[in-house]
Amino acid sequence: MFSISFPAKSKHAHPIATHVEVASTPSPFSVLLWSAVVAGLLVLIILTSDISFPQAKTDRRFWHAMSDTVQDDQAHVMGKVLSGDAAAADVVMLGTSSAREALRLDREFNAQLKQQHGSSITTINLSSGAQSPIEVLLIAEAIQPREGQLFILFISLSSLKQPKPFEAIEHGKFMYPPGELIEKYSHRKIFPGYWQNTKNRLIYFARAKREDLYRRLNYRLKYWIGEHVYGETRPAYLPHLNVGRPPLEPAVKKRQIASFKTDASRYLNSNAAYVANTLAVLSEYLSNRKCRFIIALPPEIKNEMHDLFPDEFRVFTEILDTLQKTHLVERVNLNDSMKWEAGDFRDLTHVNESGRIKWSTALAAWLARQPFGKTP
Repeated sequence: MFSISFPAKSKHAHPIATHVEVASTPSPFSVLLWSAVVAGLLVLIILTSDISFPQAKTDRRFWHAMSDTVQDDQAHVMGKVLSGDAAAADVVMLGTSSAREALRLDREFNAQLKQQHGSSITTINLSSGAQSPIEVLLIAEAIQPREGQLFILFISLSSLKQPKPFEAIEHGKFMYPPGELIEKYSHRKIFPGYWQNTKNRLIYFARAKREDLYRRLNYRLKYWIGEHVYGETRPAYLPHLNVGRPPLEPAVKKRQIASFKTDASRYLNSNAAYVANTLAVLSEYLSNRKCRFIIALPPEIKNEMHDLFPDEFRVFTEILDTLQKTHLVERVNLNDSMKWEAGDFRDLTHVNESGRIKWSTALAAWLARQPFGKTP
């Protein structure tokens, strides 16, 4: 405690030195020691503990509980992965927002498989906005797949136009440190050289831990209190953004095409090499785990992407052709059997509600014809 006293002012008084009294009670050494020990233990727990989640209950209470928005794909995806639900599924589906928009919710899609085809297989959708192949590899490694699982990656030309395909991992958005991924595949040239820098690796590790801790305290705890103390309902995660939305106006779509073309021409060369290498690594990893791996094209109406971007699509096709020849990866294009209409699409790469019904129905029929429990 500090007490400061000053002499009273007087116009006749001569200036004198200020008198300051300091009264303090020193903290006992044992208190300081215990404080340091507790703080050290907390830091140690944060840095060395595994990033893990309790078993999930419902989408609203768990997947979305780590998020502060209704459109936080990474938290939603990693919640499914780290809870063990992804490892238990028969079919794991990955891809960008075009796949997220095209598929019904897991429980709805699995119910469709059972009701329409009598199939008891379970699927899980791990697609997320702008999901890059390196993110797919991170997710696959985190799942630790079991023998006989089927992995379907919906990948399109958009993978060659992403300006920052590594940003989400670098900033900890998946809440999963990429250190093991870097250590395991640093020689395969699937990510920038600066990822191998020891300092950067420590930074990525710290960001993932920080993101996990931040979400637990700032989001999950906050909304738990809101629900149990104040009775506030937690908003549900929204994977489908185009429900009830009409197709884009021609002028807006024209601008979207121009933007796509600009990004593709700027990042095509750098992305093509990394995408090809990453898909090869992913294929080998799943093959070693005795899983089946399929590359599938997402929804596309009347070869629109091919006609709009012929040069870029040629590069993309060459990547898939090489992968199929060298790694025996299967390829599927459901668009060949689809009866698409212009009203089924919101824009170049995303379907709306009617398109989602058609796509989910076609995919369910295809899955019902597949053998499960063993690789081809």
